[in-house]
Amino acid sequence: MNKQRILLPAVLGAVLGTAAAQAQHINAGALGTNQGDQLYFENGASFVNTSGYTKTLTYATTGTYVGYFQGSITFTAAARTALSGETPSPTAAALGSFLELGIVSVTGPDGGQFAFWDTGATMPTFDYASGYSATNPTVTWDLSDPATAGDPGEDPFGHLHGRRLTATVPGSYTVGFKIVDTSVNGTGGGPIHSASETFLVNFTAVPEPEEYAAVAAAALVGFALWRRRANRA
Repeated sequence: MNKQRILLPAVLGAVLGTAAAQAQHINAGALGTNQGDQLYFENGASFVNTSGYTKTLTYATTGTYVGYFQGSITFTAAARTALSGETPSPTAAALGSFLELGIVSVTGPDGGQFAFWDTGATMPTFDYASGYSATNPTVTWDLSDPATAGDPGEDPFGHLHGRRLTATVPGSYTVGFKIVDTSVNGTGGGPIHSASETFLVNFTAVPEPEEYAAVAAAALVGFALWRRRANRA
């Protein structure tokens, strides 16, 4: 079999990165339901930066996110009871807790900004420069549903859609998220749960279509030069 016919698709596939990006759900729960038990992501092993997962952010040429590289990951709070037909999770957070999420670190290209957009936002709700780092989030967004959670004994469940994550510069980003319990139903009027460990997720902001064409053309030129040298050998 002609090795050149095998290598050309492999080279183009590596350059163009044609895997389709799909919406994902990452579910927040807890390691127990007692006072001080730590929050964590139940299915985090499939999405953490060491798992091989990377979320693709695509360049928007029209609409709300025009000029940004954008994509969606739905972070949820697992249900402890059969709330609204949800399947209860044995590792959901305690009744009465209220889970929120925040960003504590961003690494990425120089000059890049990574942002969270809440439902209905027409500009970034919170944004962070590449190189940002903090021990705890300074601002957070709801994972638990504020319409049904937060009071003593209420289920912490939440499955809220319509959010977006964006970047301003093409390249690779690694973003650190942390879950916190902002309820006042724990000891002394504080939270029930302690905050999660920092959860790192990889993102890639892909070039605009014109840049893709330029990269593909460069790859083809490089491959042609390699083939010519191989034929001379």
